Amino acid sequence: MRRGFGQMDGAAQDLGERRSARRQWECAFILAGALTAASFAPLAVVMPIVSVTLTMGAILAVGLAWLSAERRAATAFTRWDQAGVLLFAGFVAALTGDSAETLQMMETLAGLPPHGRE
Repeated sequence: MRRGFGQMDGAAQDLGERRSARRQWECAFILAGALTAASFAPLAVVMPIVSVTLTMGAILAVGLAWLSAERRAATAFTRWDQAGVLLFAGFVAALTGDSAETLQMMETLAGLPPHGRE
């Protein structure tokens, strides 16, 4: 039977708590990085960029959790939790974006000649 944080010895509990806190900070930095990267893009594509970035971060977190065979724990913030938060935030960003403006901008960009050719 697996033990929770409350049933672990002091060193293992401390390590688990530090790892959980580090993953929460990683999640916050990924969210902040996605928003910062998207802030340099035109307004119409900010939310799609944020959505794709966060969804890819969730896929990366799931891959890391699966490859390391990380167990799900109710008392700790695991990579599985991190992936859930990032995926949820990515879906929210996709739903709040204006698809009409994004499509109009993509059509405008598709009509421009490639850079370097006239």
